[in-house]
Amino acid sequence: AFAESSATTEGDLLFSLLSANSFAGVTLSDGTAFFHADHGNKAATGAVISEAAVSAAREAMRLQKNVNKTGTAGVVPAVLLVGPKKETEAEKFVASINAATTANVNPFAGKLRVEVENRYEGNGWWLFADPQQRPALMHGYLQGSDGPIIETQQGWGVLGTEFRCVLDFGCAVMDFRAAYFNPGA
Repeated sequence: AFAESSATTEGDLLFSLLSANSFAGVTLSDGTAFFHADHGNKAATGAVISEAAVSAAREAMRLQKNVNKTGTAGVVPAVLLVGPKKETEAEKFVASINAATTANVNPFAGKLRVEVENRYEGNGWWLFADPQQRPALMHGYLQGSDGPIIETQQGWGVLGTEFRCVLDFGCAVMDFRAAYFNPGA
């Protein structure tokens, strides 16, 4: 129960980074929300998951400037994150098909993997870079505490053992360039 509760808490904290400010994300040190036109990582209008919408998101991510604004950041979209309402739509979108003509080829097959966030009830969707290559979000634990710590002591006032769970966990936005949000339709 402690492990499940800890995982839920970690997920809630990470999701709050995305869901803050009506899904514009948390406000960053530049005073702008995580997902914002100024950051070039939010669609101007919501759209369903389609070749055109995902192509526009991919292009926006790939054209992001690096920190010094001297070149592109090299962001490669790898994860399509959706809520349960869009799971089937997203899975169909990234599915491989044996096309008979080039017009029927799915350019995203094998390039994006679908992840589902059960806390999200909307129609929007996110693209994220591979977190191993370019993380958008970061998390960490207090040194020496790589997860929940369960402590026990013998009960003094009552017969039995007392338990407690301590979770020293934190999370934050790492790089707005590694994420893109479309509010959906």
